[in-house]
Amino acid sequence: MKSIALPRGVHSAVWTPSRSTGTLHSAGLRALTSRLVRAGVQGFLVLGTTGEFPLLKRSERLKAIEDVVRGANGLPVTVNVSDVRPDRVLRLAAAASSAGATAVAIMPPLFFPHSQADILEYLLAVASKTDLPIVLYNFPERCGNNLEGETIAQFVRRRPIAGFKQSGGRWEFLRELVLLGKKQGFPVFTGTDTRLAEALELGAAGCVSGLSNFAAELIVGVQSAVDQGNKAAASRFSLRLQEIGRLCDQLSYPFCVAAGLSARGIDPGPPRQIYSPKSFSACRLLEKQLRTKFRQWGLPLQEH
Repeated sequence: MKSIALPRGVHSAVWTPSRSTGTLHSAGLRALTSRLVRAGVQGFLVLGTTGEFPLLKRSERLKAIEDVVRGANGLPVTVNVSDVRPDRVLRLAAAASSAGATAVAIMPPLFFPHSQADILEYLLAVASKTDLPIVLYNFPERCGNNLEGETIAQFVRRRPIAGFKQSGGRWEFLRELVLLGKKQGFPVFTGTDTRLAEALELGAAGCVSGLSNFAAELIVGVQSAVDQGNKAAASRFSLRLQEIGRLCDQLSYPFCVAAGLSARGIDPGPPRQIYSPKSFSACRLLEKQLRTKFRQWGLPLQEH
């Protein structure tokens, strides 16, 4: 099957708001998705790391897919179908197709260590069971296994992909991925949104951004400025993003995204994880710091 490449630009790794009961807040997710459409993002990743997919029930994942597709106003929606159990991966991929998603993202097998040969076999097996285009999603610090360049090349020779998302600390690997993408005909997206301008200079197509949930204007601003050759604007937006990144480093990810949403006046819902009083205090401080920055920069705030 020939794959359709994801469009260049900012794809928001959308947050999944929760209710006071800890369950998915569907109306809040649809509202957030619609808000991001208005902010100018070019697509969505639902059930990614920012979306806390391991913490959601299967029914919540299925509903989240429907909510984002519904709110995306025709923009491409990629669904991360990764799970520790392969049978769940296949069921999620089928649900994504039924819901009208654009593509499915697949991480290497989660938690247990795998050889590169086993990772390749796993990815090919999952890809053979879906009719949707594939996005390979590499985040070794989270899933416990890393996709190496030769494994990616072997996969693409057998199944074209719609894109590649590289997250985590291996920044130097991005250059290798971009060269492979140009050779094999697929776009590469960075998950390091605070360094989007640098990624674009290397030849990346854009980013899959968690910070876009509360700072989409800045992320989209970098992409647009670089594409237009406006170095001054790209630098201004990048410096603000880096400032946000430094502040967010005070708190674990993605809890810092919840703080950013609250700072913009968007209710993220109560956390699904158990956090210490110290982390909640850090969250309140981060929210205050970010709100101050947003006001300085003229980014509009809304009431909960």
